[in-house]
Amino acid sequence: MYESKVKKEYGELGKEGVEIENWGTMISPSGERFNGYSDKRFIEECFTEPIHRLLEGKGGKVSIADLGGDDGYLLNEVVTELKMKEPSIEANGLVVDIDSTGKARRKFAEKQKTGERKDIEYVVADITKLPFDNETLNVIISRMTMQYLDKEQQELFLKEISRVLKKEGLCIIQTVTDEISNKDFNQVWMQITKLISKSSDFKRSFPWFGEHTKYMQFFERYNLLPVFGSRFIKFPFSISAFVERFSVDTHKLGELFEVESKKFPELFETIDGQLCLKARLLNLRLKKVENPMNYFQQQRAANQ
Repeated sequence: MYESKVKKEYGELGKEGVEIENWGTMISPSGERFNGYSDKRFIEECFTEPIHRLLEGKGGKVSIADLGGDDGYLLNEVVTELKMKEPSIEANGLVVDIDSTGKARRKFAEKQKTGERKDIEYVVADITKLPFDNETLNVIISRMTMQYLDKEQQELFLKEISRVLKKEGLCIIQTVTDEISNKDFNQVWMQITKLISKSSDFKRSFPWFGEHTKYMQFFERYNLLPVFGSRFIKFPFSISAFVERFSVDTHKLGELFEVESKKFPELFETIDGQLCLKARLLNLRLKKVENPMNYFQQQRAANQ
């Protein structure tokens, strides 16, 4: 079965940071299945390596914040690898999370007692109202958090990132993305969230990829310049993964999948015998630059 296969494969990669392994399932364009939350190769490629390129050879103190960072797993991986790559860096990590239940903080504290999460501080705060002074952070990362914000909150989130990020600073955001032509996906997802929450109030607002490709408009709005685009990586959301994570009614969700897959076959895929709804990853990198035209010219010169 799909879920048991995923769990078996992920056991080789390590389970820390993923309580329900199959919820983190991702499938690369080549068809390789991996855990998007704990796969060290994926963390290296998406987060550690671009941050290292930014900081390489500079040394000194560096402040890195993970917005919506839960128990600090991702930030710990990034900071640990950065120090190995660039020993001259004095990295100070900040996990910023609202942590309404206290569960993430408790797990963070437990990890610190065992010697992990070194040089990382836990900050309880609203990520749309960051408790930091202007231009105080070198790097900001945020994984699978932005989609929980509504459109107005997403605006505040990006403006706060711009405010606290230092000039030439880098922000890396990962989230499920929407496309201008993907209204069908939103329709299906709306019905799923109604089943999950017994209400239409529980919604995820997926950022539209097209908005982040209009570089100058985005810069004028947020004073941030998108420098990379979307990753074509699939999230196969199976019925059993929803059931295990949210205690949703299996029969009702199964009926919904069957009906919607006939209406929108391009949104679904049968993987290892289970019908899955496909989502897509937005891997967005933002630079705090003063003059975007100068930045583009410098990048062209560097690539020649």
